[in-house]
Amino acid sequence: MLELLFLLLGYLFNKVIFGAVVICVTLCFFLNCFFRRPTAQSLPPQPEPEAVPEPSHAYLEGTLVPRFPLSFFAAESIGGAAIYRLRRAGYDVTRVYEAGLHDLPLTAQLDFAGCSRRVILTHDRDFLSLHEQGETAHAGILHLLKPVEPEELIKIVRNISERAEDTHARSSAADHRSTDDDYWGDEEEYFTAHQ
Repeated sequence: MLELLFLLLGYLFNKVIFGAVVICVTLCFFLNCFFRRPTAQSLPPQPEPEAVPEPSHAYLEGTLVPRFPLSFFAAESIGGAAIYRLRRAGYDVTRVYEAGLHDLPLTAQLDFAGCSRRVILTHDRDFLSLHEQGETAHAGILHLLKPVEPEELIKIVRNISERAEDTHARSSAADHRSTDDDYWGDEEEYFTAHQ
């Protein structure tokens, strides 16, 4: 009889343990479903961040007012095809070779561009160094940071031309207002000062 009792207890023990294991596994499965951390596979696909394009150019304003509409002095680094396309688009561009300055130092080229109030168009960083040193007055430097297609160059030049002309128009209007206000502000003082 004792053997039968041990057999019965063993059977019940196995059933209880097996039942407990089944309950624990089921409980873990449901808890895992409700409280699991999201994995890369379970997340919705995120759009790739758009790469910020590198700037293609930098424009440095000079100390001189440029000629309007903007005219340009193309350094040796600017190719003939780009100059040809700019001219076909209606821009006044003088090449360094046409000015006879290709054998002269960059300071002479900067002087020429400043005297003719032309914006320098270049890939050459040396013009930027001269600008930073402030050795020569100029009307502006359009520094192309990387090679661009002629059509892209035309867009860049058009954008800079429009911004420069708008800025010039606003500053000219402000200058006229201030001189008119000064003139009409005190008539008596103006006449006594100019007698």
